[in-house]
Amino acid sequence: MIELDAVKTRNSYGGRQRTRKTVISKKNVVSDLIHEYAQSIANVSHSERISPSRVLYLRPSQLPFCPREFFITHASKGLSRSMDMAGSLYVNMGTVVHTVLQRYLTKSGKILGNYKCHECGTLHKFSFKTECCDFPTEYFEIEINQNNIRGHIDAIYKYKDQYFILDFKTTSIAQAPKKEKDPGVVYREQIETYAYLFELQYGQQISGIMDAFIIRDNPNKEPVVWFREFTDKTRAQVRKRLALYKKMHREALDASNLKEARALLQYGKCANEYCEICNSWKSDSQIKNKLEEAVRIGLSCGNIPIRKMAERALARDKSKR
Repeated sequence: MIELDAVKTRNSYGGRQRTRKTVISKKNVVSDLIHEYAQSIANVSHSERISPSRVLYLRPSQLPFCPREFFITHASKGLSRSMDMAGSLYVNMGTVVHTVLQRYLTKSGKILGNYKCHECGTLHKFSFKTECCDFPTEYFEIEINQNNIRGHIDAIYKYKDQYFILDFKTTSIAQAPKKEKDPGVVYREQIETYAYLFELQYGQQISGIMDAFIIRDNPNKEPVVWFREFTDKTRAQVRKRLALYKKMHREALDASNLKEARALLQYGKCANEYCEICNSWKSDSQIKNKLEEAVRIGLSCGNIPIRKMAERALARDKSKR
């Protein structure tokens, strides 16, 4: 039991002060905290505005692309994105891991990137320049801007004279063996896309792709690494896949009425196991209802066509600079 400071009180007749001690139970305090945590996980979400460019351009991080989820989300919410507490914890933990790994692993001199010297101001593009003016440089990821697809690559690892696309991920000790064998379709498609677009944009051949899974439970343990050679067969698969995704993205951006929105149903369920629309609303009738609701909201709020909504927002952002 915990005894709080005494509280002095005086009766209504001005009589003698009385001292009342408040005693609380540690168990009750802990239970109350856990209750509030559970309530936040279950009920609290946070909304923020996303950049219009993240809507106008297809990004490898969006793959496998689901046109139904994309249309319903942006027709209904515009450029607003809601995230619950669990999702935010997951995303921000991943961001911290990326930042730390990039800060320390680049010191190996084997990570290709853009390195900025804060002493002389020089940006050493496409280099391994980890020091300049006798001071460490700051690492910046290589950017992808190719065929209307944009993104940033976590790292490009050089081994001898060969280059490998490297993504940083996290996992638990229990899931590590599974991730080493197969990271899942989401991570596979994303890193294959980075490799393919990097070759197109920079003309440098990629020999392989790697997902390095850092163990959340114990970062001192060696990461498990999923590795695959990047072959001509994979390049052909990515090229075909991206052509379809770009078509889906374009149609979702330009759908301006119910008929055009319904046309997105032809693509069926996407391959993304985390897709909220395809996995939460499993029946065709449920998805049709969500789509129709999104069209009604989108028309009333000026969110569709999504392309025009995002372009207007982008123009406003530029005028404020």
